[in-house]
Amino acid sequence: MFMLFWVMTEINAAFTKKEFKLLLEQVFVGSMLMLDSDEKTDEEVNALLQKLLRLGKEKKVYQHIDYDELLDELFMPLEIEEALLEKIDDYNEDIFLKSLVDEFVARDIGTKYNPRMMANMTEAKYMELFSIEEEKYIQEIDTNGLKNLQFI
Repeated sequence: MFMLFWVMTEINAAFTKKEFKLLLEQVFVGSMLMLDSDEKTDEEVNALLQKLLRLGKEKKVYQHIDYDELLDELFMPLEIEEALLEKIDDYNEDIFLKSLVDEFVARDIGTKYNPRMMANMTEAKYMELFSIEEEKYIQEIDTNGLKNLQFI
């Protein structure tokens, strides 16, 4: 009979305060992006974030790291959290607009060119057409926002 033992080993690393802040902020952003994706993952990521926040509090990485007694959890300083959440919102808006433009462009190209023309089109030609159409939508959104876009 074979017995297999899994040994957990610790990994130690040294960080400057600046590097540790960056790591902590990246884990925070990652945890916000992963929310509700998988409950087990959320718990694991939150446990890691809590571990890093405890270390950050101990090493005085920020002036203060907030502790909520009711939740028994540590939180990033409010001004840092708000700035990071704003960056996430900006990112989400950029991704939404990029995806929306991509869908409109693909729709428009598919409308202008029949399936046989599309099948015979080189990738370079498709990308050229895509770029031209994409620029039209980018200019429209920059000028007028979404108000003139038509969803069919």
